[in-house]
Amino acid sequence: MTHILHYNTHAERRYFTGKNREMYDLVGLNGNIVSFSPTGTAAFLASISKPFYIDPQTHAFQHDTIHLKTKGSRKNQELHFKPSIVKLANDRLGEPFSNVINNDIPLSPDVFYNSNGTLNSSLITRICRNVISFQSKFLIDSIDDETRDFLDNPNDLLPHFYIAPYFFLSSILWEKWLAINIAAYSISKDLYRDKPVYLELVLSQAILPNIQDICDQIVRDIADVDGILLWIDGNAEEELTRLEVANYIHLLHCLRRKTNTIINIHGGYLSSLLCHNDLKNNLSGIGHSANYGEHREVVPVGGGIPRA
Repeated sequence: MTHILHYNTHAERRYFTGKNREMYDLVGLNGNIVSFSPTGTAAFLASISKPFYIDPQTHAFQHDTIHLKTKGSRKNQELHFKPSIVKLANDRLGEPFSNVINNDIPLSPDVFYNSNGTLNSSLITRICRNVISFQSKFLIDSIDDETRDFLDNPNDLLPHFYIAPYFFLSSILWEKWLAINIAAYSISKDLYRDKPVYLELVLSQAILPNIQDICDQIVRDIADVDGILLWIDGNAEEELTRLEVANYIHLLHCLRRKTNTIINIHGGYLSSLLCHNDLKNNLSGIGHSANYGEHREVVPVGGGIPRA
């Protein structure tokens, strides 16, 4: 079983060191913290010497832009885009993500389609290059000499695997978004063979009743994948009905036809049980955050301080 601990803010650093270091296998990093403070993040990774991955958070730019904003100072309560999100979009991922910031309009799936209804492969290819280049090169290119001295090898700042560009599947337009996700994964896998490429599958709870349709499209349209990171929006597992549990397990069995590795990156007690070796064709691991995290909503986007 793989145990992921999400690193959301530098204030949480103490939960990853000392005796706590032996309590997790993999560090999950949000793209916005890597983008906003690369030197601090690199120093943290050098100090703990643990494998990690960088979530590029491409789904962030399809939601209402209010979820990417924060209030200013006490004197100025006007909402503005979070500086870390601005850096991630403008300086790291580029268009069309930067257009969301510049125009204050969320991404539509139509951006990724040609006028004749086919997917725009050249645009998706460019996005894949930008997104995975950010994961593979940005930290190494950003470290200073002092941080470099802590590293036995600069390749220690390479992620354990790459994540292809991905988008949230809600009950509206999920077919279009899923087709984009599948195309982005296939292109990323063709372009980058030095490390495993994972598919991140982020689902609304509202879409679970349609889970058979989603499974059919995944099985039909995607080849085998190196691994899947699964996230069901706000999925409080202790509150699930029997039907919802059945849908969840059906989804896992479906995904197992495409990969040997499925990790619920915001899992609870049920997901922990589903990692047991005697329960075949279920989960390979779970993730959570320091002090909280058995479930998490997709918006607002980013890390942040845990709820009381």
